[in-house]
Amino acid sequence: MAEYKSSIFSLPTKEEMWEEAENYHTIKFYNKSKNLIIVFLAIGMLLSLWLTANNNVVDLSNTDLVSNLTRVDVIYGFSLYAFFLIFVFFNHRWAIILVALIYTADKVLIMIGSGTSPIGSLIFLAILLGLSYRAFFVASNLKKIKKQKTE
Repeated sequence: MAEYKSSIFSLPTKEEMWEEAENYHTIKFYNKSKNLIIVFLAIGMLLSLWLTANNNVVDLSNTDLVSNLTRVDVIYGFSLYAFFLIFVFFNHRWAIILVALIYTADKVLIMIGSGTSPIGSLIFLAILLGLSYRAFFVASNLKKIKKQKTE
């Protein structure tokens, strides 16, 4: 079983990512990089739905971009992420990159549009980008391993 020395706040070593790819079918759900992306975004979306549940509007600041965030917007975003996360679950590298790009654009728009500190957005962005880097590397290694087995 893979024992990882790195944490969610640090990039894993190449050896750890190779080990995850080589032991992919024997490691648990939460030890797979792609599943951490799915769980991270699911928790974020559920938190957004919870914040909009009472008022139908999240009023985090006085700017138009954030104060007009409604439950419909959150459900639309959830649907978009859910569609692409299906492909992330099946280790499609293009989907991992696309989810990271969409999440980056989302966080950049929030940082630009809100008058609040960007620290929280930067922390969540760094976590997702680290998870995406690891998941992309593992998916690439899985593809290499599969190709070597068929040859």
